[in-house]
Amino acid sequence: MTGLLYSFPLTSPWLQTEIEEDQSKLTNCLKLLNKENCPLVFLGEGQCGKTVLLFQAAVAYASQDYHVTYISRSPLTQMPLSVHGMTRPETAGLLKTLTFMYINKVQNLVEFCASIHSKSLVPDMLIVDDLDFYLQQSMDPSPEVGCARLCAILEDTLSYIQTKSCAGMMMLGCRKKFKFITQIFKQFRLAVADITSNTPVI
Repeated sequence: MTGLLYSFPLTSPWLQTEIEEDQSKLTNCLKLLNKENCPLVFLGEGQCGKTVLLFQAAVAYASQDYHVTYISRSPLTQMPLSVHGMTRPETAGLLKTLTFMYINKVQNLVEFCASIHSKSLVPDMLIVDDLDFYLQQSMDPSPEVGCARLCAILEDTLSYIQTKSCAGMMMLGCRKKFKFITQIFKQFRLAVADITSNTPVI
């Protein structure tokens, strides 16, 4: 859940309050988020802002010189919006530690994960957008089993990353295409941030 600190301005001064009880709740929340280093999934319908939040996390991590690998099925057609109060891409310099990978087959994603131990540079943060796109290709022998297999591979990948980096983290973006998906995420200790939006993010 530490990923939320890189997607939302939870430590911003304008979130502080003079109401002691509310400030205490915020402080306790931040302490819990800092301790919980499990993978985070932004789960929601299309155009609800998942890519915006993942890109914001990538920028925030990279601005602190962490190495970030951002995987998506295709190049971004435009620069995602920035989250108010968070690091903006233009203020983060050239983001030399941010790498984009475009993978359009689940087999290639699995191969990337399987070979991460052999890479000379292991990312501190791994982001996979459009996870549902890869899950749709993982239907054998059943959708549930395919989803569980891919989640297990991602979990193993993060475990290895965390042996190399004390800041090791994984964030995912996924559409609500399968009824069983939340339960499987929980089985693999993936924290789910359910995003609901009435106004599409363009």
